[in-house]
This record gives sequence, C-alpha cells and structure tokens, in this order.
Amino acid sequence: MKKTKIIALTASLALSASLVLGMTACAGGVNSLYGDDYTYTAPTMTATALDALDGYEIDSVNGMDKFGIITAQKDVTPEATEAEPDPDREMEYILYDAVANKQIASTTKTGGYISSASSVYFKMTDGLYCYEETSETTGETTYTYYAKSGAVKTTDISGTRTGNTVTFSDGTVLVVADDGTVNTYRLGIQPVFMPETFTFTEYKDVYVQSLSGSMSRVWNAEGEIVREVNVMKELAVPDSASSASTWMAGNSMFIQYSIALPFDASDYDYAVGMQKCDLVTKSYNFENGKVTEHNFDGIVDAGTNGEKIIYSPYSDDGVFLSVQKIENKQPGASATLQYYGEDGKVLVDVQKLLPEANDVTVYGEYVVLKSPATISVYNTDGELLGSADASAVTFTDGYFVRSGSTTIVYNLAGEQVFSGKETAGHGGAYGEKVYRGIANGLIYYTIETEGTATSENPFPSSTTTVYTYSEADGDKTLGEGEIVGMSSPLLQDIVYIYNSSSEDYTAYIKGYADPVATGLDSAIALDGEGASKLDDVIYALYSYTETVTSGSGETQTTESVTKYVFVTIA
Repeated sequence: MKKTKIIALTASLALSASLVLGMTACAGGVNSLYGDDYTYTAPTMTATALDALDGYEIDSVNGMDKFGIITAQKDVTPEATEAEPDPDREMEYILYDAVANKQIASTTKTGGYISSASSVYFKMTDGLYCYEETSETTGETTYTYYAKSGAVKTTDISGTRTGNTVTFSDGTVLVVADDGTVNTYRLGIQPVFMPETFTFTEYKDVYVQSLSGSMSRVWNAEGEIVREVNVMKELAVPDSASSASTWMAGNSMFIQYSIALPFDASDYDYAVGMQKCDLVTKSYNFENGKVTEHNFDGIVDAGTNGEKIIYSPYSDDGVFLSVQKIENKQPGASATLQYYGEDGKVLVDVQKLLPEANDVTVYGEYVVLKSPATISVYNTDGELLGSADASAVTFTDGYFVRSGSTTIVYNLAGEQVFSGKETAGHGGAYGEKVYRGIANGLIYYTIETEGTATSENPFPSSTTTVYTYSEADGDKTLGEGEIVGMSSPLLQDIVYIYNSSSEDYTAYIKGYADPVATGLDSAIALDGEGASKLDDVIYALYSYTETVTSGSGETQTTESVTKYVFVTIA
C-alpha cells in the first residue's frame, strides 16, 4: 500500500468578478492518486524532418502504425513512363521507423504492375511486418518478419496472427509489446508468460490470464505461475445473487452483490420498498489467494456500463466509486464519490476535500474535483491550487474560464489574466481580442485589423494576427494568418497554421511555441498523414509539397517533392 500523505492548508479567499476562489483544509492525501515513483514532467514537442523520405508516397493502406512505423513507395525509374505494366518501371519500397528516424528495410522491384508498399511489407499487426519473397530458381518462398529492431524471424513457413501475436507451426510465437518491442517465445509443455497479449489483466504486482470457463492463471512479474484459480468459486457467489458490481484495487478483484430475502426477514442490510436484501462485498487477492469479506458502507453505483468506476492512470492502489450510503436500512437517494483502497475502506476522503464532490479527473499535474457548486484543483503533492464556482467557469489546462459573449480567463489564484470576445466580426470588432482556446498553458487569441484604403485599393482586406499569452512569457506574437485545424480525428484541434508573410507560412502545434514546419506556400499546405497515442505520448505525421529547382538556363528543371515531418509530444 502506498503511503498516504496528509496536507493541511491555510484558508484564503479571493474574489474576482463573479468568480470565487478559495483554499480549504485538505486531508486524505491527494498524492495517493499517484504512484510513489510518479514525477510530473511537462510534455514537450519534438519535430523531426524525415529527409530520408523525400519524394516517397506514404502507403494509404498501412500509413503510419501506432508505433511510428511507415510503409512507403517511390518510382525510381530513370525516365518516367506512363505505361502500366511496364517492364522497365522500377519501384522502391521502404519500411521506416519515424520515431528513431531510420530505415528498417527496403527493396526494389522492376516491371509488372505497380504494387503498393502494403502488399510488399504486409502488416501482420502494428509493430510487425512480413516480407514475402519467392526464389525464381527454386520456387521456394521465404518469409521475413520485421519489427523496429529489424528482421526478427526468417522462415519458410507463414505465421498466423491473433491480436498482437503471430504463431508459427514450429512453436515460435512473436508478440508485440505495448512499447512496440517484439518478443520471441517458444511454446512447449510448460505455459509461456506473455504479458503483452490481450488475455492478461494487469494488477499491481501480478498478471491474471483468463483461461477456459471461469478459470484464471496468475503470474508474477518474473514470469512465474503463482496459481490457477476459479475466482467465482473462491468467492462463492450464489446463483441467486443480483445487481453485481466488480472493480479492482491493488492485487484484488472486488465483487458486490445483493441477495433477496423474505419479506418478513428481521436481519437484513437494506430494503427497497417491501423487498429486503443482504449486501455482500468480497475481494479475492490474486497475489496471496485470500478471500476477504468486507463490511462495505453502501451500494456501489457502477453506472450502465461501469462508467462510474474510475481509476487513476498513475496509481493502482485504489479506485473511485460512487456509493449510495445505507442509513436506517435505506440506501441514500444520491451516490457519494470516494476513493477506496484494497482494504475496502476509504483511502482518500474525497468528501472532506470537497463536500458533495461527484466527479473527478486525474491527469498530468492536476487532480480536478467537481461538485454541483465548486471546482477544486490540486497538484500531485496534494496541495490545493484553487477553487472556483462550478456554475460560472470551467477548468482548462491550468486556468479557470468563464464563457459568454466575452471570455474571461483567471489563473488559479483567481486573478484575471485575459478577456476577449467569443467571435470576430466587423462593425466595431476590429482591434479587439478574440479568444481561440487554451492548450498546455498557452491562451490563444487573434486580433483583426482593418486594412487601409487607398485610391488603388479602396476595399482592402483585413489582417488577422495570432497571439499567445502565458503567465511566464506574457503576450507573444506568432504572426499574421488564420487558425486552421486538421481533419484527422486525433489531429483535429491540435495543429494550427499561421503565416508570417503573404507567401511564407509557418505551422505550429497548439500549446507549443516552436514551429513544426516553415516556408509553406499556404495555410492549408500541411497535411495530416496519421497519428497515434501510446499512453501519454502522441505521434503525428505530416506532409507538405516543396518546389525544388535544379540546373540553370535551358537545362533548369522544376519538380514538386513531397516532404514529411514527424512530431512527438511526450
């Protein structure tokens, strides 16, 4: 069990417009929502030009997988030809690791129809690709399997994919781990520990593998079998049980259910109308095999699909549960949010932190508690950073925001740091700040300036300039131009485009001051090719076209070259 740190804070109160911020006494250890080894680090952005892929076409089927592996092709015929198939046509196919910015494999094929890179490097699963080659002399086929590390297996037998595993008839199994590493296992008489496969549930110190029926196999972190167990049998859940809810904490699985009793029963836990019920809460510890029955203090409201059971992404010691407290044999009309530990008791007293709290978000450096009346924000040390009127504001990336015809932004101390209109418009809107959003501590806004009329141009276009504000750096100008969002679901609202002149555009990632690409020919020149998210790391691939001129005089030629930029936010 991770230690609980108790913090006491001095009360203070700040008023700003209709926003009320305050500090309240804090007890219960907000830092228990984070693991002992958790240290918050602000995410940083790295943009890498993939010059080795200049002129390649990203394959539309494979694209870029979630680990940043790219399949692409390029016509390298000395003189381009329109014929297809063409015996003289030469195509190069490449498998590329964008994260490491290095080539994994490449091959060249001549003649015949143009193949796509996805048919040359066939994706078995994200992180693992198969290259098939048949000898012209012997007719034998060889299969080479590639991962980030290069070739991991060459064989004359094809593998069978299941989820993130590929199994071969010789007993070899290739498994792609969560970080993209491909591990090789050998099947035999003894079971093989493969924590990367989807059949495992990871608890605090053990892995639980689902077997046939209701059997489970338990492994420790060293890959040793701890036990095989029928959990439901150990918990002795009767067939008459109803309204079951399950959750995890530490190394234990919990189950809570009700047993209907006769109407005239004198010994019961709660009643709904005339129906009397016993409430049973048990846990099974996968590490030591012990069953514990808990004197739980209410009925867990798991929601329709378990959506009300909330886990902190940074600690596996406990779980947020909404519980209907039982008083005088009656369940409460509303549920109370608390953070429960492996002992079935409250580990962090959420209601002491914020009375009537009914929602929680744990992310990055913030723990955000909400009640119908209040939003409270804590840091990873359990310190209360600020509270606000929940009916008036929302919390966004380190600021409280009050929306309306005018958007007002406050810092966590309750001080107003920004005020701007919701939308731009003519007739008095020129020169006014227009709020455009917040990301990673940066407030984005634009100011539209009316052009100056001349005799040659009596109706000039207006100019929009993009700015950011942060408490550390104040106001900064990014340049003239409009904000443009990408259409890919993951990239949408991440990429913004600004131009520094009428012919030279610069691309930025929302929330970061460093540019991703410069010298673009338009505000929509940067295309989102693909993106993925692994834990807290975002990978994004973008392309743009650059006009390249070579030679001089009559021999001067101009061609358009596709270039790629790979962005990591971690």
